[in-house]
Amino acid sequence: MSSNKILPEEIVNIIENEGFSCNGKISKQSGEYYVEIFQGTPLGEDWNETIWFDGSKESFIEAVRNRANIFDVDEEVEIWIPCRGENGCPSSIEALVEDAKWKEEQIEKLADALEGLNRSVSTEKKAILRIVVNYAGTQFFTKEEDGYFKQHESLETARDYIIHEYGADVEIETETNIRFTY
Repeated sequence: MSSNKILPEEIVNIIENEGFSCNGKISKQSGEYYVEIFQGTPLGEDWNETIWFDGSKESFIEAVRNRANIFDVDEEVEIWIPCRGENGCPSSIEALVEDAKWKEEQIEKLADALEGLNRSVSTEKKAILRIVVNYAGTQFFTKEEDGYFKQHESLETARDYIIHEYGADVEIETETNIRFTY
């Protein structure tokens, strides 16, 4: 059964900005609503996820987060093991694992970006990313509301933290410090 409902444009834009395809159409079955999102994986799988929710924007965002939280790499790989080496399915289990980990990362990034919609961020508020380069290597920090800096293990984890805390459309001010002292 079909409904005439569609996802808000702001949600469809985020879904598409995160690399998924989605026509925004909300379908209904047995009193529940669902949306299908699609993305090609690095190994060429036409990956799709069906997101079940109660029809509201908030429920959709919660459902995507729930899907990200329960995504199981082992379970995802197990599906493809009997097909290894056939019909375009890679024969390498390691490749299947890497592809599944990539999927997990993509759905997590989508959940983070969607959750950014529910945060009201002042236009005057900026996220500050500090990059420090020294003999110890490159380090990444984000400035907290209390004025202290939080260290992250990589630029990507710092970016994901900023999106999670401030939303996907926050302005990021970058400070770079290069320190080589003896």
